[in-house]
Amino acid sequence: MSKYLGSGLAGEIPKLVNISLDSVIAELVDNCLDAKAKKIHVDISGTSWDNFSIVVYDNSKEGFSSEQSLDDAFRLSGSKVRDAVEIGSFHMGMKVSTLSKFSDVAAFTKIETNILHRRLNQHHIEDKIYEPLEDIIYAGATEVKDKILAKGWTTGVCLSNPKSILFGKENTIKKSTIEGFSKQVAMFFGITYESILLNDNDLELTVNDEKVIPIDPFWDSFTTSNITNKFEPKCCFQTTG
Repeated sequence: MSKYLGSGLAGEIPKLVNISLDSVIAELVDNCLDAKAKKIHVDISGTSWDNFSIVVYDNSKEGFSSEQSLDDAFRLSGSKVRDAVEIGSFHMGMKVSTLSKFSDVAAFTKIETNILHRRLNQHHIEDKIYEPLEDIIYAGATEVKDKILAKGWTTGVCLSNPKSILFGKENTIKKSTIEGFSKQVAMFFGITYESILLNDNDLELTVNDEKVIPIDPFWDSFTTSNITNKFEPKCCFQTTG
């Protein structure tokens, strides 16, 4: 029997998950924090849904410690011994939650002097027994590799080919739309990771040009108008899911 899930169950699992896009990205950030990263950057880009992508970079010391650990991270079955302090909400951020919104998930990780790559493709796992794929089809592969080398990142996890329009309505994505969504995600992270940011002055978390700052969800003045004035987003969305 294969050590990976077969086509029937593997193809169906992502369809059973229904979480917001913000939470999907947060699952990947959770993985970075569990890997003890001190610098995490979320790069959101695209001019249409055909080239829209989200890449989460981190500078964890080890990233994936070996090629085997990279393969294991992309398995849709199996067990893992977990640290009691790990914060991942569902322990499926690299796989199931991402595939609920995107058809392609790729990871690049630097191990010693090499940058290794694996990917998951929704259509692939629906058609055959899942195995980690080494062929690089992610359109921004060269750019991701260059950033890992130039900016000292250890790992980049890339989400592409969204299954539906994730926010807004038009196929063309305006720059202001990306900026507005980036502000929304930064605000969501500020609430989600408030205690972590307050307790770790060395941690730097950014979303495009937005620096994530801790936000107290029980702040007395936590109203829509005050939040709008504080962050001055150009637009605001409610993600589907």
